[in-house]
Amino acid sequence: MSPLRKIREARGLSQPALAKLVRTSQQQIDRLEKGQRALTLKWARRLAPALGVQAHELGPDQEYEIAPVKGYVGAGEEVRYFEDQGDRVAEEVEAPPGEHDSVALRVRGDSMNPRYFEGELIFYSRLRGTDPANCLYEDCVVRLADGRTLLKLIEPGSEAGTYTLRSYNPNTPIMTNRKLDWMAPVVWRGPRRRDPLTRKR
Repeated sequence: MSPLRKIREARGLSQPALAKLVRTSQQQIDRLEKGQRALTLKWARRLAPALGVQAHELGPDQEYEIAPVKGYVGAGEEVRYFEDQGDRVAEEVEAPPGEHDSVALRVRGDSMNPRYFEGELIFYSRLRGTDPANCLYEDCVVRLADGRTLLKLIEPGSEAGTYTLRSYNPNTPIMTNRKLDWMAPVVWRGPRRRDPLTRKR
């Protein structure tokens, strides 16, 4: 018997009752109990409060969050998203500790040495970027008004609402007084192991 079913029954809850509490279907609960759907850490955290237990007591299939690798950052610190190139390759990796909303990019080439290196993962958070104070004097993934996405060091611009974008490559010019559609601070860098659910399709 799965830990989820055992705990649910001990609490006197039917599958439909638990499903209603967590806003899902009875069929979904049944699949999770039978192992027909992976009981991920995300599911465990959703179910645990309704059952009055800690997430780990439900025996999730993973002990850490996963993050999607959305694309890569290469020459000129420009970000290329797989989906924009019609590439359906998907990869999931272990997220940094305590990060629940980050996504990752892989570094290609050596244009950002010695700050970032070939094959390294860079994790960034759009949620943290909602407050510019989280981004100033930090490395950020930024979307420019012209549609380009870049990895830059962010500083205040000399005009209101603008920013100075610096590069770690001495051959790349500084971009001054740029307006940004959005910015997202880098929250972690380095290799993270691949999740068992890493897949290519």
